[in-house]
Amino acid sequence: MTASTFATLNDMYGNRTVCGIGRGDLAMRVAGRAPNTLARLGEAIEAIRDLAEGREAVVDGNPIQIPWITDGKLPVWMAAYGPKALALAGQKADGFVL
Repeated sequence: MTASTFATLNDMYGNRTVCGIGRGDLAMRVAGRAPNTLARLGEAIEAIRDLAEGREAVVDGNPIQIPWITDGKLPVWMAAYGPKALALAGQKADGFVL
């Protein structure tokens, strides 16, 4: 859903969006749940970018693709603090939010 939303906005307005993503620390804790793992966040970054740019991604073991995307571009910026999260941001993201 996230990739489709960004792809739709980019289709309408010319590849001008940037995806900001994090583990959901605050939102998840307020809901009484643990934040997502960094591994899961890394997988999400790859899947969202691939799908929003028109490539196939494997989500929960299923290959999916958004067929109408022809020229998508989606930079993904990751919220990060601490050495492990910053390392992941350097490996997977196009930028980071401290």
